[in-house]
Amino acid sequence: MKMLKECEFEKLVLQSIRSKAEDPEIERHLRSCAACKETAKIARFINADLVEESAQHKLPTAGFIWWKSSLQQKQRAAETVVHPTRMAHAAALFIAFFTVLWLVSSGWYQQSFIAPAFDRVLDSLESLAPALVFGILGFACISFIVMLIYRRDLSDE
Repeated sequence: MKMLKECEFEKLVLQSIRSKAEDPEIERHLRSCAACKETAKIARFINADLVEESAQHKLPTAGFIWWKSSLQQKQRAAETVVHPTRMAHAAALFIAFFTVLWLVSSGWYQQSFIAPAFDRVLDSLESLAPALVFGILGFACISFIVMLIYRRDLSDE
């Protein structure tokens, strides 16, 4: 590779390219000096490459970054709140399912009316158990409704 001599105009050529100023004297010099011509070619290539890269990697606005961070924080908070509700809902459904199984296995469906079956359930359980079963079923229904409302509110935002 042939080494070119340095020229005292190189700094002026670089400044002209960086500032994008067109100086007729520098343009004349570029036609006659091989070292400055090579320097200008490289500087233009690097300058064009940097402009292209900066256009491709445009940073988002501060407001967008803040909004996205706020949204992620709300989603994390929602997951923290919804998790215990989902667990309680699953437990209530589990208890309700096994209560129905127990009622079916005890023969309540063979009764001609629901009232005698309900009386059999009350007779076979402690006095607190019916309130507990209905309370758990009510809690399951209420938590399910709250979860639907909360999910709708999150999707609106």
